[in-house]
Amino acid sequence: MKISLNWIKDYVDGKFKADTLAHRLTMAGLEVEEISHVGKDTVFELEITPNRADCLSMLGMAREIATIFESKLTVPSIPKSKAVKATVPVKIEDKKDCRIYTGQLIEGVAVKESPKEIQQRLQSIGIRPISNLVDVTNFCMMEMGQPLHVFDADKLAGGSIVVRRARKGEKIVTIDDVERELDEGVLVIADAEKPVAIAGIMGGKDTEVTSATRNVLLESAYFDPILIRRTSRKLGLSSDSCYRFERGVDIAGVNRVGQRALDMILNLAGGKVVARGQAGTDQVKAVKPVKISLDRINSYLGTSLNATQVKGTLKKLNFSIVSPKAGHFEVTAPSSRSDIHSDVDLIEEVARIIGYDNLPESLPNIQVVNIPENSDRQRRQQLREMMLSQGFSEAITFSLLNRKELAQAKVESKDVLAISNPLSLDQEILRSSMLPSLLQVVRANVNRGQRHLRLFELGKIYQSTGREAYTLGIVCTGNLVDDWRELKKRNIGYYDIKGAIVQAFERASLGGLEFEASQFPYFEEGNSVAMMQGGKPSGMIGRVQDGVLKNFGIKIKDVWFAQVRVPAVGKPIPVVKFKELSEYPAITRDISLALDQNIQYKDVLAAARSNGGEFLQDVVFCEEYLGEKIPAGQRGIIISLKYQSNDRTLTEQEVNDAHQQVLDQIVSSFQATIR
Repeated sequence: MKISLNWIKDYVDGKFKADTLAHRLTMAGLEVEEISHVGKDTVFELEITPNRADCLSMLGMAREIATIFESKLTVPSIPKSKAVKATVPVKIEDKKDCRIYTGQLIEGVAVKESPKEIQQRLQSIGIRPISNLVDVTNFCMMEMGQPLHVFDADKLAGGSIVVRRARKGEKIVTIDDVERELDEGVLVIADAEKPVAIAGIMGGKDTEVTSATRNVLLESAYFDPILIRRTSRKLGLSSDSCYRFERGVDIAGVNRVGQRALDMILNLAGGKVVARGQAGTDQVKAVKPVKISLDRINSYLGTSLNATQVKGTLKKLNFSIVSPKAGHFEVTAPSSRSDIHSDVDLIEEVARIIGYDNLPESLPNIQVVNIPENSDRQRRQQLREMMLSQGFSEAITFSLLNRKELAQAKVESKDVLAISNPLSLDQEILRSSMLPSLLQVVRANVNRGQRHLRLFELGKIYQSTGREAYTLGIVCTGNLVDDWRELKKRNIGYYDIKGAIVQAFERASLGGLEFEASQFPYFEEGNSVAMMQGGKPSGMIGRVQDGVLKNFGIKIKDVWFAQVRVPAVGKPIPVVKFKELSEYPAITRDISLALDQNIQYKDVLAAARSNGGEFLQDVVFCEEYLGEKIPAGQRGIIISLKYQSNDRTLTEQEVNDAHQQVLDQIVSSFQATIR
């Protein structure tokens, strides 16, 4: 938004230095980004926030400046026009799209150049003068913030105006000589046959005012801001009118600005008003007053203002004030200030006019409170530290995905949380799995020559129910250790990932995980397990299918992926205490078993632990054997059991008894054969 200092001085008494004015405006929340000189004029470029549509005009800014500098504001007088009997047929099909539309038919105008003063005013803020009629609409828009438009009335079929949605297949050539295809979502101004303007944005070429124009229809209206903004984005078309309509013009000013423009046209172009038409109303709904007290204002700002100062400031900003009792106010905002809703908005108005740099500085009175650490956040941090300490690097990816990426990863897409207004197709859903995100990281690294990866991410995944859960995701490729000093290389595998997860969960006191064979659509068959916690599914580990890798353009094999939900415990992390090591010798016994291939090791481990008695300290898996000496459908495993006491040396008989209990239970439970 540009404002001309010479133009502002038409309404505000006083002398202002450019630098001082720029500083005071910026400290009032109206940031001045640039000061330039156009001829003998000084022009300010301001950054106006979207909620301050009232400042998108010279008069709006003049009111701010007059209030800040305590100067007199002079508003142009607008003479009442004479009544006419004839009417212009105006119809609004949907009052939500257009709350009021006024049209004034003026006959016998003379199209010519505007006076030099008007041209200079427009040129100073970057608007090109065109003709006296068009310049008047631009002048009034910049002066009062209400966009206007003039049609060549002789080119309006049927002499009527209809404000309606465009029909499918309709087109219009706008005044920038571009043909635009319209649809039912676009609001247009139409005559009896066709659209003649895109409402609130740009007029049509067919009804444009030219040097041959003699009769014009002057339009002043209020259009739905959301609809105008949506249409502007859809058509890729913007204008000064659109800039104001989409932020919300003052509906109470529609007729007033129309009268201002009419008076100027009659003075500059001659002519006579022969007919008027209006549909809708400019009546503003009653605004509920905002209650506020002087004590509250001073408490917020740290000031010592009195009632006269507060009332004077708000009245200059065009607020209405009633004081039911001393130190209390009921303030009603003007129709142009739709951004005022609560008492803090009024406090901001007072603070702006004082100047943010003039508010007294003070340190807040902060009471010392012992805020306990969030135990779940501490656990997540411990998980992160444990993964880093085990040689993994942390990755951070976006939570937003494309549905196509889920399909490429063969992840179920039914239970996803979709974004209602995505910025792009690449951000249309919230991820329900970390697999697509981490595979993109693998692709980026592999394409840059990094093939030995150990990566993890600690973030959230989401479900369509709105449920979200912190999740640990892991992806690994290549060698376990990429070191030139290692003569024998070994690819990273299932047990490396499993061990890292178990270690991290144990360190964070997140409870035990159980593992059982399972199949997932994105893992190779026979190379995946499900993780369980408390009997409920918690995650999975597996080798990613070659087809999935191909979908993501990953040109290596043996990519392992794991994902496990991080439970919310809600309790402090228990203090880990050192347990004294036993001084007495441990006795180790191995068991060699042949058992059905479908029996899982975790079940054998559970049976051993539950029957080993108080002396069984540890059970370790040693090896698995599949060969000729094992019957078909079975496998051989060797487990090692360690027996030990903390207070004495165990006898041979005590160890034999405990070991025999374990053997008997395993044989009877799994029909295993001792080898």
